[in-house]
Amino acid sequence: MLIRPETPHDCIAIHELLRHSFPSESEAKLVEYLRADGDLTQSLIGEIDGIIVGYVALSRVQAPFPAEALAPVATHADFRANGHAAALIGSAIQRSQSDIIFVLGEPQYYTRFGFSLSVAQHFASSYSGPYFMALAKNDVPTGCTIMHAPAFSKL
Repeated sequence: MLIRPETPHDCIAIHELLRHSFPSESEAKLVEYLRADGDLTQSLIGEIDGIIVGYVALSRVQAPFPAEALAPVATHADFRANGHAAALIGSAIQRSQSDIIFVLGEPQYYTRFGFSLSVAQHFASSYSGPYFMALAKNDVPTGCTIMHAPAFSKL
């Protein structure tokens, strides 16, 4: 699988992948809003033989240090359980220039990438709870409030 940044020509295929990967169009709309607002910091696709089979996005998080949110992550149904999502997530983490990345997801899955519930619990967020995790790439001050890009609240 080739992992590369999205191009303007990929937007329709990304929308379709997200629309078919989730029970509603919320994630597809989220990416459109993030893109329109200029809040996507990374938008990576996984491509096999010219077909987009996976997607991952990182977006700005308002914090007193460089921070991003990982969401959404999707893999085409015919290509699941082959490590494609893991490869996309790993690539996004590696390419990130932020000090910390936040994710809302299943701890059993995301902890394999270094995300931690205990790191995230030191930050106030509207997404705080049992699925809110963070991956600190550098030391950051704790005890502050972080805010996801406005697109998240539009859903």
